[in-house]
Amino acid sequence: MSGQVLDLTIIVYGSSENDPNDDSRFSGYNQRRVELEFRPPVPKADMLGNVDRMMTWAKWSIIELLQDIKHSQKWHCEFCDKPARETVQFCASWVNRVPPKMIVYTHQVCKTKGGRCAKALDEISHMMPGTWILESPEVPSTAEGEIPLSASCANCQKTETARRGTLSTAGQRVKEKIGLVIKKSAGSSRM
Repeated sequence: MSGQVLDLTIIVYGSSENDPNDDSRFSGYNQRRVELEFRPPVPKADMLGNVDRMMTWAKWSIIELLQDIKHSQKWHCEFCDKPARETVQFCASWVNRVPPKMIVYTHQVCKTKGGRCAKALDEISHMMPGTWILESPEVPSTAEGEIPLSASCANCQKTETARRGTLSTAGQRVKEKIGLVIKKSAGSSRM
């Protein structure tokens, strides 16, 4: 190990089924979000200063977390009252610095293609110059031919698991693998 860590912040935006379905959910106290801070150790000292190697490693570190982050709550779409099924990640990175830093903005949405929610997501992408979209692995569809609900179990991803009182995720695996600190932001405690 290099002794250095990646200063990684992941901010997840979404909503709850009880949130108001108007613009008040996007700002101030009513904004639904959670901030996750990770400090994965940089595996090799010679990666520091090598932007290509750091980016490759950092992207795969994030991709490894995405499944657990998507299925971390009974998320509803950031823009409407439908249950969330898809996530999109906008990233900003400063991996050339010591310590290297990345911020990932994850948006929980009902649909990423077509409709007003996809349009709202596209508008956000234009408001965030300098960020890039992290392409995540293809998500297999459920037996019903849909993308699994964000509220479903991260392991089996069956729709009926979204109805249970608690979530079954691989979160403990993440906690054991890298340090996890959760920061509550205004309004996030209602989740």
